[in-house]
Amino acid sequence: MGEEKFSSLKGNDLLELLTEVDNSKLEYRSSLNLDKDTTFGVEIEYERWPRILTKRFVNNYLLLWESTFDESLSFGGEVCSPILTDDIKYWESLKIICNYLKQRKVVTTNNAGGHIHVGAHILKGDYNYWRKFIKLYATYEHVLFRFLYGDKITARKSLIKYARPISNKVFMNIKLINEAKDMNEIRSAIPAKDRYQSINFNNINFLKSSLKAYRNTVEFRSPNSSVDEVIIQNNINALTKLINSVKDSDFDEEFIDYKIEHSDISSQKRYVMYNEICLKDSLELVDLIFDNNEDKIYFLKQYLKEFEEIENVYVAVKSKKLTK
Repeated sequence: MGEEKFSSLKGNDLLELLTEVDNSKLEYRSSLNLDKDTTFGVEIEYERWPRILTKRFVNNYLLLWESTFDESLSFGGEVCSPILTDDIKYWESLKIICNYLKQRKVVTTNNAGGHIHVGAHILKGDYNYWRKFIKLYATYEHVLFRFLYGDKITARKSLIKYARPISNKVFMNIKLINEAKDMNEIRSAIPAKDRYQSINFNNINFLKSSLKAYRNTVEFRSPNSSVDEVIIQNNINALTKLINSVKDSDFDEEFIDYKIEHSDISSQKRYVMYNEICLKDSLELVDLIFDNNEDKIYFLKQYLKEFEEIENVYVAVKSKKLTK
């Protein structure tokens, strides 16, 4: 499948795209076409099922995976993967644990998160890459939040407590971020002290961030949990390609700077956008981070979900079925 610039589509062409997205279904893929240097890991939290039984299953059937306790969950636990790459054997292991949890009818609509770790070494300890990544993420954080609600159309009730947005902090420090001349200055300019925010930077040694190591990861904490392997894979695809996109020689940092400079949205209004559909911004984002139409449609399918806004709910609300 070739690539179109979705953000340039107008009128009937845009309507045709939205119809295609609405009619599409997400499928589990054997490969995301990631380079072998891209590593990632997942945490799948769940409730209403005994952790001890999950631990027994994991120990018997999933090499190097772990079943752990999480005090924020009610009668449940967390399953953590080892370091994964874009290999069919790892996609099979993700499917195995998801099938186990689905069959036990675990609950993922209360407090459960689905954190994703991406190897920090991808950005090679280059402060230019890190600067671009932070600005790209903050500019489109509101789009990413809704996308990462996954197979729900609202956030889990504990999201703001454990994964607070960082966009306002980034924009407040944008001058320092732009003027940073090395990794230590980047570390000082970004909101890296708070673990309980949408991106946890505490695992990273910024002076050795180019090293491939188990705990040297960018942790994305905002995803809702899911036991649908297709949704988890789609989250991984978006976040790994988000990070990798800033290394492209054609990455348009000037456009990101323009977006930041000309944004007149108050911090309060920006947070409202985290539950709204911002079509223009979503089309811009997919053009920036993906190089093929299939990835773009997969992202938009999960982002757009249902054209329905729901307020004053205290659990994550399931969306209509997104997968085959």
